Amino acid sequence: MKEQKLGRRFFMDWSVYDLADKFTLHDAGFLLCGLDPLPRIYKQQNPDPFLQDSQKAKILTDALIDDAKQGRLKVQNSEGGDGIKDWKMSVESSREGRFGSLYDCSSWRVHRDDLKAWAVSKGKKPAFLFPDDHKPREDSPIQTANLKKALVCMAIDGYGYKPEDQRSSIPGELSKIFLEKFGFEISERTIRDWLKEGRSLLNLTNT
Repeated sequence: MKEQKLGRRFFMDWSVYDLADKFTLHDAGFLLCGLDPLPRIYKQQNPDPFLQDSQKAKILTDALIDDAKQGRLKVQNSEGGDGIKDWKMSVESSREGRFGSLYDCSSWRVHRDDLKAWAVSKGKKPAFLFPDDHKPREDSPIQTANLKKALVCMAIDGYGYKPEDQRSSIPGELSKIFLEKFGFEISERTIRDWLKEGRSLLNLTNT
């Protein structure tokens, strides 16, 4: 089977972020893009497999930083103090030659409520901040598409399933899994059809 590269957005569990009251602007940039945060990398990999994700997230992180500097977003430093005051002191110290000019504004923390207000002001309601607005519905086109992708990945990656094999019991096993784990009652025949379509959508081929 050829190596497959699946997007990091695939079936993300946003509930893990429900326990966080604060986010670094670095992490918030990724989350606002619908991506799990990547660690800060100060030495560029070549090639970087997640370069596109990092570039997208940086656009949002830079927007957060700019709004914080303009007083439109309240931020804190790593000790819980005023992030802007901390930054201004660093800038002044740099001008006087006492310290280096590097200051990582992306390490600022933003409170969940402040980040929610910022997102709403931009006309956005991302899933990690507004989970109730993103609850999946069994009959929604997006949910159906996600289920198809999940099924084909589980079947082909986990079981080595070939959709053209009409004798395979795997569709029936997956039907039970989705009923037990996700509460979706999907017939074996429907799953078999979805697997055929999903495999085509993901462009997965056996060798």
